[in-house]
Amino acid sequence: MEKIVEYVIMVFLAGYAIKKKFFDGKKSEYETMHKALEVWKDYTEELTNRVNALTIEIADMKRENASLRLEIQNLETILKNK
Repeated sequence: MEKIVEYVIMVFLAGYAIKKKFFDGKKSEYETMHKALEVWKDYTEELTNRVNALTIEIADMKRENASLRLEIQNLETILKNK
């Protein structure tokens, strides 16, 4: 009877140890994944902001380019008329 109690206690403790290790390991994996997703989210937000800023800058440069082309045409017209 004493041996049976020892085996039951050993099985219970082994089961508890395995369960704890499994859940702690999973918890650690989930925490790592969560942190990685946060870093990825921050990175994509930063890239999105950079792309948006560059898009605005490109639009401004296109407007300036069109204005300069018009100015060049005006100057060419003036030179041709002289």
